[in-house]
Amino acid sequence: MLNLNWTNALIHQHVLSYNPQFSYVINDTNNLEETLQEVRDHLDKTAFSAVLTHLYSGYTDRMRLEMVVRAIKNILPETHVVGATAGGEIHEGVLAPRGIVMVISVFENAQLDVREYKIKSGEEVEYGKLIKEAIDSTPEIKAAELLVDCARLSTAVLFPEISKCLFHVQIYGAVPYAHDLTKPMFILTSFIKRTRTRQVL
Repeated sequence: MLNLNWTNALIHQHVLSYNPQFSYVINDTNNLEETLQEVRDHLDKTAFSAVLTHLYSGYTDRMRLEMVVRAIKNILPETHVVGATAGGEIHEGVLAPRGIVMVISVFENAQLDVREYKIKSGEEVEYGKLIKEAIDSTPEIKAAELLVDCARLSTAVLFPEISKCLFHVQIYGAVPYAHDLTKPMFILTSFIKRTRTRQVL
């Protein structure tokens, strides 16, 4: 069963490095399985520790995104999928035609932990501390990516708490946006749940 969630805060943490990375712009979902087969062929002959797929979508149609995620999980069941709606999709350093940018990172010797937080307005300090603790308690952590719905949460309150984490950890991320600001903007996740992954509701 597909575990696809619409959330307002997501963190993934990783240690060490990844290689290689596959990057595509999806305009025609009819060819998606053929596109993903390139990655499947690589994984079938390569040792890897984790796979992470990012989706940045110029479309806000949830049914279309669910179809894309299902196709990804069908061919790459070992991948975590994270992403957000976007108001300008950048592919290989260039603004791409409106579509879905898909970037698949293959980690050869890294650990990857994805955590989802459903935070209500007013809970930013509490959850900022929780996220900071999650980062600090991860052994050998090198970086943490945050996807945060800044339309519903105060990043001015949330981020200062998170930034109190260990000094060497690189923090980066994104926020959802849209070409048409009257359309919904959201973060999406579909990740492999493990016992060490805590979901805070």
